[in-house]
Amino acid sequence: MRSFFAVLAVCAAPVPAAAQVPKELDFVPRDSFAFVTVKVSDVWDSPTLRPVRANFESLPKILEPAVGFGEADVERVTLFWPMFWESPGADTPFIAVTTRKPYDRAKVEKALKLVDARLRPSRGGEATKLPGDPLFYVTDPGGYVIPLGDRTLVICPGGPRIPDAPVGIALLAQTLNKSDDGPQAAPLALAGKHTVVASFRVSEATAFLKRSKLPADFAPLEDAQSVVVTGDIGKSVTATVKATFPNAESAKKATDAISKLSDLGAGELRAKKKLVGKESAAVDAMLTAVIQGLENAWFATDGPVVTAKAELELTPERVKSFARLPAELAEHIDLADKRKREINNLKQFGLALQNHHDAFEHLPNNVTDKAGKPLLSWRVLILPYIDHGDLYKKFKLDEPWDSEANKKLIPLMPKIYTVPGRDAPAGETFYQSFTAPEKLDGGSPLLIPGVKREFLGISDGTSNTALVTEAADSVI
Repeated sequence: MRSFFAVLAVCAAPVPAAAQVPKELDFVPRDSFAFVTVKVSDVWDSPTLRPVRANFESLPKILEPAVGFGEADVERVTLFWPMFWESPGADTPFIAVTTRKPYDRAKVEKALKLVDARLRPSRGGEATKLPGDPLFYVTDPGGYVIPLGDRTLVICPGGPRIPDAPVGIALLAQTLNKSDDGPQAAPLALAGKHTVVASFRVSEATAFLKRSKLPADFAPLEDAQSVVVTGDIGKSVTATVKATFPNAESAKKATDAISKLSDLGAGELRAKKKLVGKESAAVDAMLTAVIQGLENAWFATDGPVVTAKAELELTPERVKSFARLPAELAEHIDLADKRKREINNLKQFGLALQNHHDAFEHLPNNVTDKAGKPLLSWRVLILPYIDHGDLYKKFKLDEPWDSEANKKLIPLMPKIYTVPGRDAPAGETFYQSFTAPEKLDGGSPLLIPGVKREFLGISDGTSNTALVTEAADSVI
């Protein structure tokens, strides 16, 4: 498996490219099924989008901690598919990132947690590193990264399956038979003139499209041989699509289908706008711009080629709305991170409850006195199972929570009991369980005074039962 990528890394090394193809795209096979390349630096440096960039720059760095270089360092991002193959995972593209200047290899290795594929275990079990720079790296969970020169990284997806998949063998064959000619040579050359270029050899997927049985209105699109998309950014965003068909007659039929497809897309986006537009001013502005572009798009036929063109005007008001995107994006990332931590907290509670059950053959309950008066929460009883056994030992289990001894421990509440993004008084938590004064018909909650609940007593099954939840109000 590793020898496969060693050969691929050697063959993919940059060689003198044809003049019309940007040097940073020379590694893309000229007979690939498809590719999409975006000159990110054009977007980042756009004077029209300066307010958007300024807001991005004001936020904490997002990309650099993850990959080892920042957003402003990226020159181009390219995705390519060596061939069309109808198998699970084969639709995952190879991803190439090209930086403006040579990247810091040590920083990239650390950020991406790359492992030199040439490491060899010694007799003592320790890995030894061979001299020289790695041809490629192994990533977790099993992908590969090939450095091409000092500015481009190619990310190869799903390492374990690539060597055995036809798509991986196809890429190796393409690189071994490297040629400046091929069906993708001309589209690749366009990348030197446009911010975005995408090219699809649709004829390679004709059989699949026909088996998919497109709706009658769109059936003429099954005959497409190739589709090339270009996009540019200035005071407006322009997008041009050129689709080639076998002859002028099939192209004429496809023109109507493309027009209907554009109308359908605009309708879908209007529905999406109603759902998410109120939540995000930036997304609302973007959807509005795209909808207007689709509504004003024009279509023309020239022999076997159908051309569609759309333009989105970047007015100051629209750019101002777009400029809110970085803050909204940061907010969503922060919310997702908080949600992830909260889910992890709940998982830890589940494991703690299970471990308590394994130790005592029942789930924890609130600690009560002989008269049934609550003294301490069930959260105290699971402290040993969330790595806070020392704190648990300090509690007086026969005294109430507000006794002189126990009250001093309230400020020591473990961080796992805090809900990310929600403030509560010191020592209080929003994580609670369900309670009832006695057993209930049809199912009872976890906390019932004097009752020791067992997993076997959960008639609906543990996967259908809530034990811990985030409540509206905090408690001690």
